[in-house]
Amino acid sequence: MTLIMGHIFDIKPILASVIAQAPPASNPLTMIGMILLFLALMYFMIILPQSRQQKERKKMLDSAGKGSRVIFSGGIYGTIVGEKKTAEGEVGRFVVKVNDDGAKLEILREAITSVVDSGKS
Repeated sequence: MTLIMGHIFDIKPILASVIAQAPPASNPLTMIGMILLFLALMYFMIILPQSRQQKERKKMLDSAGKGSRVIFSGGIYGTIVGEKKTAEGEVGRFVVKVNDDGAKLEILREAITSVVDSGKS
């Protein structure tokens, strides 16, 4: 027995009840399962939608060609009248007619935000 502040307490039953209330040791497989569940959620909520969006954007950029009406990231509307290829042979820039007077701009392919009319029949 221990004397604390004038009271007599038996500490053994208190320790026994604390030890009895301790949670059981968890299974390591449970932790691995939770990590796998978290990784699956990350895949379905972040990686999969992003890859779908990239595929849709590539499809949209591939549909752009001569005669296509497009909107660029700066808010410019125009009609593609020519293409300039890179050293690898891919289309890297477009020549775009922006008004009826014949003003032309050379704009990067990646600057296209949407294709209004593909111009391909």
